[in-house]
Amino acid sequence: MQPNTAKVRRFLRRLASPVYPRHARLVVCERCYSDFVNPVSWQVQGETHWWIRLRCGECGLVREVEVTNEDAKRFEGELDRGVQEIAADVARLDREHMLADSSTLTAALDRDLIDPTDFCR
Repeated sequence: MQPNTAKVRRFLRRLASPVYPRHARLVVCERCYSDFVNPVSWQVQGETHWWIRLRCGECGLVREVEVTNEDAKRFEGELDRGVQEIAADVARLDREHMLADSSTLTAALDRDLIDPTDFCR
């Protein structure tokens, strides 16, 4: 009897949840259209579907969707690309800060404003 109960729950959840176009990208917010949507929680729904609670980092909209394995894999790929973009930006900013710091340190050393004893305890 339990498998039937799970099927009924999934069916009722599908009826109660909003319907989004299949072509919509899960990473894009339905309200503000930013691409800051991230999964908050998720569960496997049978062999072919996932239930995912999504939250927009821009406007805070929370929504729940049920997607196929294919859609979930595509969403995971988009999230991975976003993480890679953020990591690349962090590395670039870190390099820029290091260059600025090293230029400042070099200028201070050239002008004898600091010496090795400034770095001793």
